[in-house]
Amino acid sequence: MLRDAYGLDRRAMTDALERILETAQFQVEERDLVRHAVDDYRTGPGDFADYVIGRRNQGAGCSDTAAFSR
Repeated sequence: MLRDAYGLDRRAMTDALERILETAQFQVEERDLVRHAVDDYRTGPGDFADYVIGRRNQGAGCSDTAAFSR
């Protein structure tokens, strides 16, 4: 998990991810999708990766995504 790897709380992680998304030097694949995943992560209980996967699946027509993490 990102929080465990960097020792940051959810707020610090979302702030950092938003700064990355706003930085022109970074190429982010599916930037809008990632931006929505950051918003989901900010308010939800899951890990950031779960929200990215969920948003990708939603774009592919899936209505639900299951995660097998703690």
